[in-house]
Amino acid sequence: MDKLHSPQLLSWQLATHNRYVSEIMRGCSRGCRFCHAGYFYRPVRERNSEDILQELIREVQASGWDEAGLISLSSSDYTCIRELMFSLLKAVNTSKTHVSLPSLRVDSLDDALVSLMQSLGREGLTIAPEAGSQRLRDIINKNLTEEEIMRGVEIALSLSWQKIKLYFMIGLPEETDEDIVSIINLIDKINTLGKRRLNINVTLSPFTPKPFTPFQWCAMLDPETLLARARRVKEHFHRAKNIRIKYHTIENSLLEACITRGDEDMAKVIYRAWQNGAVFDAWNENWDFSKWEKAFEQCGIEPSRYLGKKNPETELPWDFIDIGVCKEFLKSEYEKSLKGELSRDCRDLCSLCGACDDRAQTVSADPPKPLALDPAPIHAQKEYNIQIQYRYRIGYQKTGLLRFISHLDWMRMLFRRIAVLELPTVFTMGFSPHPKVTPFTATARRRGEHG
Repeated sequence: MDKLHSPQLLSWQLATHNRYVSEIMRGCSRGCRFCHAGYFYRPVRERNSEDILQELIREVQASGWDEAGLISLSSSDYTCIRELMFSLLKAVNTSKTHVSLPSLRVDSLDDALVSLMQSLGREGLTIAPEAGSQRLRDIINKNLTEEEIMRGVEIALSLSWQKIKLYFMIGLPEETDEDIVSIINLIDKINTLGKRRLNINVTLSPFTPKPFTPFQWCAMLDPETLLARARRVKEHFHRAKNIRIKYHTIENSLLEACITRGDEDMAKVIYRAWQNGAVFDAWNENWDFSKWEKAFEQCGIEPSRYLGKKNPETELPWDFIDIGVCKEFLKSEYEKSLKGELSRDCRDLCSLCGACDDRAQTVSADPPKPLALDPAPIHAQKEYNIQIQYRYRIGYQKTGLLRFISHLDWMRMLFRRIAVLELPTVFTMGFSPHPKVTPFTATARRRGEHG
């Protein structure tokens, strides 16, 4: 293959998101006022749908991926997402490979889209209301109503989905205790839907003000209040076995806010923390906030310097960076948030933010044309009855550096290689399908013991 279409690398070790990833669009036009990526990656640019389709088919054929993800900030906003998913449904053998759509706007869901997602292997719905009350959703410009949230859940339930993931933020600007109660009430309402009991996973994330957003001037709530509000939600559902509430480590979010709004002096804190032994902090067992507290103290810097409210008229440490979005636009959005005013999707009505110019403009994709598939396309692979058994005997040995590969990693790679072979093979029927293979040792082979 040429360099442009080189296959995605397969890691021997299990990755966090262990799937083939296809970025279908970059940027987001929704304008959520807390979202750094939504402003940083403006304007919206959608990839050619035929390129997405052909590359995904080629990757699955070459590497045997059991899951492929169509990735973006808001994948359901891709102009021809339904046509693309329908083409994938015809081209991909969904008994071997599931196609996921991780980032969805619940207000864009309908029966047809959810049905396509189900056919491609999706088993649950993810919703990010971010706030429990409509007042607070308007402040952050979420443009999502409770009716739309409930309708999305009902569509999912009508197609037998029983898993719901909910994402909320705590500590948002202008948030009150009543907004926390609204989170609880919304979860309760969702839990009452459906004839069967839903499995609901709720994640509470502390709000951290980010540069290049309308909320870059806002303060971060103190850790004691953040923790109290998170615990209030968790304790309300402590008897509900089908509802799981989790929240991020508060100190971790405080440090994130300090770094993301930091100046040159913050670099000294980072270096000092490293000298204090703050290494591999992403691993929970290595995370020790006291090392960072000591670093702040040694540098003579108070964290409140980065966590407090900022004057919109003063210069910010990152003002010298030009991302295309003008500061005056961010100020106007901040002022609108204080009034609870909504802003339109910039693809419906240009917001005049400054991101579009001669170098970058909004690009929308056209629907894919009818596929010109290879002689042995994925979708034409024969599906075999699960009751049928096919017996093959494969011998192998690990030599050289391969002897350091763990058994589980080796078996996972072996499954992938079998998946791409042109052999009749029985696959498991779960969410992550893989060939039904029974490994046995050389000793067992000599005795004739095998599956």
